[in-house]
Amino acid sequence: MDQKNSDKPTPAKKPDQNSSVPGLLPKNVEECLGKLLAVLDAGNSTDEDKKRARDAFVCSVEAWGDDLRLERRADAAMDHMLKMLEGMTEKRDE
Repeated sequence: MDQKNSDKPTPAKKPDQNSSVPGLLPKNVEECLGKLLAVLDAGNSTDEDKKRARDAFVCSVEAWGDDLRLERRADAAMDHMLKMLEGMTEKRDE
C-alpha cells in the first residue's frame, strides 16, 4: 500500500458547507446530537434534561427530512419546467 496517500491531510471544509463531514449531517443536526450525547454522558442529568435533549435532536432530524423533501420537490419542478421549455422551443423552431 502506498504510504504517501495515507499521509495526505484531509481537505479543509469550505465556508458554504453545512457539515463537518460533507454529505453526512447538517450542522444543526450535528450540534443537537452532540448536546444529546453530552447530556446522556453526564452523570447528573435528570430525566427531564435527557427528554429535552432527545426531543431537540429528533426535531432537528425531522426538520432536516423536511428540507430534503422540499429540495427534491424543487428539483423535480425545475426538471419539469425545463422539459416544458424545451418542448416550447422545439415547437417554435418548427
